[in-house]
Amino acid sequence: MQRTIRHKVISREDTDRNAEEKTIRIAPLPPTPIEHGMAGASLLADIILGKYLYHLPFHRQINRFREFGLRLPASTIGDWYEKYKKIRINPRAYGDRSEASCRIRVNPI
Repeated sequence: MQRTIRHKVISREDTDRNAEEKTIRIAPLPPTPIEHGMAGASLLADIILGKYLYHLPFHRQINRFREFGLRLPASTIGDWYEKYKKIRINPRAYGDRSEASCRIRVNPI
């Protein structure tokens, strides 16, 4: 888990003004792979690798994260996955094959 600390500042010119007239500025958030998302690149990579490389369904990944003390709802992971699909490279190039597309050779006995 990474904690981002963003400091709030008031310019010196605003220190003499009333509270309603002061302009508070805050640093922008660092960029994330999914716009307005909490997940960083490493968490998204872990979820996607778990799905495509290790063939772990989301409910097993959620249980695994829960063991580490991170509670992620299934809807959150599902939303992240749907947003990932819009920006992803083709996972079929990395071994995501459906059983229906595999040829089966039957050797006669």
